This record gives sequence, C-alpha cells and structure tokens, in this order.
Amino acid sequence: MIEMFEEIYGNEINKEILAKSVEEKKFSHAYLFAGPKGTQKMKTALEFAMSMFCREETDKPCRKCSQCIKIIKGNHPDVHIIETLEDATSIKISQIRGMQKNISLKPYEGDMKLYIINQCETMGDPAQNSILKVLEEPESGTVIILVANSKSSILPTILSRCQILNFAPMPQESFIKTMKKVKNLNEEDSRFLFHLTQGKIGEALDAVENPEKQENYKMIVSIMDKIANGNFENIFNLSKFVKERKMADIAVTDYLLIYFRNKLEEILKNEACANTDYLNIEKINDIIEKIIDFQSNTKINLNMSLQIENLLLRIQEE
Repeated sequence: MIEMFEEIYGNEINKEILAKSVEEKKFSHAYLFAGPKGTQKMKTALEFAMSMFCREETDKPCRKCSQCIKIIKGNHPDVHIIETLEDATSIKISQIRGMQKNISLKPYEGDMKLYIINQCETMGDPAQNSILKVLEEPESGTVIILVANSKSSILPTILSRCQILNFAPMPQESFIKTMKKVKNLNEEDSRFLFHLTQGKIGEALDAVENPEKQENYKMIVSIMDKIANGNFENIFNLSKFVKERKMADIAVTDYLLIYFRNKLEEILKNEACANTDYLNIEKINDIIEKIIDFQSNTKINLNMSLQIENLLLRIQEE
C-alpha cells in the first residue's frame, strides 16, 4: 500500500508537518505551498486533501474509500480546485467571488470543505483583496490551500494569515538517488535530468514520461554550444528548430535559462573560461536577466522568437 506522501519526493519537513496535522486532526484555516514549478506542490495539496477526508482511521489516505476516489477523480463536492480558466493567464476576481458564495454553504458530506487555489500568484490585487476577506473571517471547518510558484507578488497581509510551507528543488545527490529508486535510471541519465530540471523532481518525472522534452533540450544545448563558440548562423537554426517542433515560448525560454545558468556555473568553477569563451559572466547575467524579463512580460513581447534572436546576437558583441 502507498503510504502518505510516499510519491512526494524531498521537502521532508513539509511532509512531516502535514502528516502531523492529519494525525492530530488539527488543520490551519489557510496554507500557502510556495516554491518553483515542478516541486510537487499541487500533488502534495491533493495528497493532503485525500488524507484529510479519508474514511480510514489509520494509514491515510487509503485511496479506496469513497472520499479518496472522489478526490482522485476530481468530483468531490467539498473539495474545490480553482485554477486559471482556459485561454486565461490569471485567476479572475469572479472566480474568487464564486468561492466566497460557496463557502457560506454547508458541506455536502461530513463537516469540512477544502479550497485549493492553484497558481494563486496570478491573482490581481482585486482578487487578492477578495481572498483576504475570506482569510480575515475564516469559516469554521473550511480550509484553504494557496499554491504559488512565487510569493513575491502575493500581498503581505495574505502571507501573514497563512501557514507557509516552502517547497525547494532537491539537492543533486538526493535527486540522483531518487531517480534511480523511482525510475531505475543510471547516474548519467539522472545527472542530465538534474541539469535539465534544476532538481525539480516533478518536472524530471514528467520528462521521463515525455522523452521529447529531453530531446528538445539536448538539441537546444547542441545549437547553443555552437553559438557560444562563435558559430552565430546557428541562432537562426535555433529559431527554425523551435518552429518545427512547435515549442511554446515559455518552454524555449525555460530551456535557455537552464542552459545559461549551467554555463554560468561552469565558468564560475573554471574562471579561465571567462577569458577565452565568447561568453563571460557579465554577458551571461545580462542574457539571463533579459530572458526573465521576457517571461514576465509575455503580453508585451509578442514576437518572442525575434527577440530571442536579437538577444543571442549580443553574444558576438565585443
């Protein structure tokens, strides 16, 4: 039988805190699960939900009772997941207002209700102020889990009313041991996945199930290495490859961020590279900063491929 959080890897302190809450049946009215994408925050929230509602007295969650099955299937009447709507980039205030109305209703089953707000950092100030009203006057038997990739855009007044659990990527050696145990991968493949995902185990497991992600990254690394060595015509080969694979802008910029961060680490370990390579520390930091700026201003940067080409052409500048 799968034990509580057995399929959640790393972040042991968080798991201990949540397991103790389940054991003692004492829950905070609001939690914030915060950390980079791919650190299994949402999976932890769902596992916690099953453990909270499970009918089994011990060994929660059993994954077999009616409560667990409904949560697994996504149709439990007292477990509500709020996410960005299709073709939307943020959680709307209308969704939070709908949640406020629902909270006032009695639970359909048992005496608890749970609301999970995924990517809550995408809420604008009006939506955040609405959720703040809920947190200021919590309903008895209602638990809210906010799941965020970053705390930076969340109002301090919201943060102060939540029990905050920070989720972090796994250290390299722990990551390698986990991938060997879970997916029977050898050390070389595990190290590659560590560099690809920066230790974010959820993304690594997804990449194992979707090998095209690994192939895309390997090709981008191959092209970028040529660019870094002065073969600048490959900048346009990169654009061509991205278009052929129909890769999303966010995926491309993520891969480029990983590439340049790994390259920066290499240079810092061997500073001689900074004097001989086309890339130096200052130039890499500038490119990383610009890529992050692209990602945070996707509405402004409509022609991402052109902007990436212009950015990479900076590598050849003296």
